[in-house]
Amino acid sequence: MICPHCGAEISDDSRFCPECGAPLQEELSGAEELAMEREVYSLLATANLYRIRGLWQEAENKCIEVLRRYPNNPTAHSLLGDIYADQGRWEEASEWYELAVELSPASTVDRKKLERVKDILEGREKRAKERMVSWGAVAFAFMTISFAIFLFFRWREEKAYIHFSRPQVLSNAPSPSTPSIPLPQESPPTPPISFTPQEENIWQSILKGNLQGIEGLKVTVDPLYQRAIIDVFSPIPFNSSEIASFLIRTGLPLLQLAAGADRMINHFTLRVIAPLDSSPELAFQGDITRAELSQATTDTFLQLFQNIWLHPSLNQRL
Repeated sequence: MICPHCGAEISDDSRFCPECGAPLQEELSGAEELAMEREVYSLLATANLYRIRGLWQEAENKCIEVLRRYPNNPTAHSLLGDIYADQGRWEEASEWYELAVELSPASTVDRKKLERVKDILEGREKRAKERMVSWGAVAFAFMTISFAIFLFFRWREEKAYIHFSRPQVLSNAPSPSTPSIPLPQESPPTPPISFTPQEENIWQSILKGNLQGIEGLKVTVDPLYQRAIIDVFSPIPFNSSEIASFLIRTGLPLLQLAAGADRMINHFTLRVIAPLDSSPELAFQGDITRAELSQATTDTFLQLFQNIWLHPSLNQRL
């Protein structure tokens, strides 16, 4: 018997293809096939949610759970590539994207992801080679200067054939009894956080709004999905009622500023980090679209959020 999906040879009594995991239509009822698709979709949706929250290991485990049953599922391969790409593990991301493209050659999205990762790897390799060339030039220049200095002093020794005693010159250096004052050590400057021009534009627009109750701000833009993830750091602890007030008072105008700064962004994820249990932790996370944000008011704003997550200490619903 031949699998109609991947062409692999399988036994006649098989209900699923052992190569691609596809159900055999003549053996599965419509209800069974729908249940299987729902199960796979649920696992992959949970894995993608873990990825957005930065729970990399949990997201990877969900994808592996799908691949153990359906090893040729292209969506699971592509999502694993996204998980590694978000962590900057470009070599591993490239491998999973290549597998996704092999399993689904018609997927233009996976092909674009693979091309982007390969461009990053090529750029990194090019910069590494340029640094090696630069350090080689510096080392060569240092050796040349050192050799020139050596020749200069050697020439002075050969020319100084007349020896005479010089008078002792007293310097104004402190006496041995005077304790020396150590010079302060300058700490190296902290390297600035690098932003893309798109992230910098959104960040600057929010800062110009002079919103109250914000200690820090971080903007991350995912250009593939046109999503902006905005982390807001608050110095004030929250309870359930205070987090709702903060979102309406600060979160709504903040997202409106971000939406006005970049018309290309269609999805926003707002994350609020605040002191909880004596340490900064994620207090709230929620998703909202541009269309929903354009209709939001102070009365409806909280109800428009999707995929809401609250810290366990904030056990009351918004």
